[in-house]
Amino acid sequence: MSEATPDFNSPTPERLSGLLSGYEVHTQVSSGIGGTVYEARQVSLDRKVTIKVLPPEIGKDAALRSAFEAEAKTMARLNDPNLVDVFDFGAVDGMLFIIMEHVPGRSLHEATHGSHVDQKESARLMADVCHGLHHAHQEGIVHRALEPKNILINQETQPKIVDFGLANLFANRSEQLTSPYAAPETYQAGSKVDLRADIYSAGMILYDLVVGRLPSEPYAPPSTVRNCCPEIDAIVFKAIQPDPELRYASADEMAVDLEEMLGKLGTPPTQELIRTLVTAAPAGVKPIARPVAIPSSSSSTPVIVSFLVVAVLAGIILMVVNSNSSSETDKKTTRDQSASPADKPKANPTKPKPRHHKPNRPKEDRRKPNIVDTPKPTPDPDPEKDPDNMGEKEEPIEKADPTPPEKP
Repeated sequence: MSEATPDFNSPTPERLSGLLSGYEVHTQVSSGIGGTVYEARQVSLDRKVTIKVLPPEIGKDAALRSAFEAEAKTMARLNDPNLVDVFDFGAVDGMLFIIMEHVPGRSLHEATHGSHVDQKESARLMADVCHGLHHAHQEGIVHRALEPKNILINQETQPKIVDFGLANLFANRSEQLTSPYAAPETYQAGSKVDLRADIYSAGMILYDLVVGRLPSEPYAPPSTVRNCCPEIDAIVFKAIQPDPELRYASADEMAVDLEEMLGKLGTPPTQELIRTLVTAAPAGVKPIARPVAIPSSSSSTPVIVSFLVVAVLAGIILMVVNSNSSSETDKKTTRDQSASPADKPKANPTKPKPRHHKPNRPKEDRRKPNIVDTPKPTPDPDPEKDPDNMGEKEEPIEKADPTPPEKP
């Protein structure tokens, strides 16, 4: 719940029920510089409604009161699924009030604060928001103060924008200029504020959803902080350009880019609750209260950068693949060189020459034992002359050497 402003004493639900006949005011939902919000029931139609009571100074100023009535009538004519319907408006006890459609659920701020949302879910939500913005812009209404707090999420996770046109009533209040989602021109006195201010706010909200925090200086594209596609970088970059001339010309153009990106990624289920991944902002990084300075350039710059990144990654992948192929070839060559010698005769069977020159040695080896085993090769068998004559058995071996070559 927002803090109440010191100069605005919000009426209690009981008192407001007495002032608004036909309505049972149940609870006070929130209070802030833009007024106080209540949950109530319209007795005649037995339906839940939301009542917003504006600060007393708005009702006391004739010009602001006329502006409020004009905005309320225009908002009542709007009929878009992404905009909160306006049923009635008026003044009571010096306070202006507006009765709107009751949206069960939470605001986008309450649902996602301190967390980052899946890139597909973020793109779907903001595409719907852009469609709602475009419908209001066609009727000549600019929000000027779009932020997660005034985007309601119903039970089907459908976003609905609230407080359209009411920001114009607080343009001269310093408290209104504290939103970090507001476009730079809203801070500059005398600057023209048109529909492109809402496009800037939509881009900042998209960054906040995907990353989990607002951009800080120096500016870092969403894909460098979270694992998301480069298309989101290009969309955010174009939406939050400080120069309105470099932004999308309409909210519908931004919605088209988001939906094309979803077509590539695959549209997420719309009936699921918003999927969030709890995260904390890095230490020492604080969201900026003023618009971040982004170098002015054409919208093609982020696309070119994306292509360069893809080309570099492709080159690295090819280098890794070639390296692996070379490694496999080297391993195969090493295995072939280290194959066992027993396999070589199969590949070269006609090479027995070394064996052909060695037939004599086996015959000599076989004949030598026979000669050595012959006990009586000598003519003198007298043991008295040389009792150790057993050592002379080598003489017959020398005499027998010439005989093998004569018997080929």
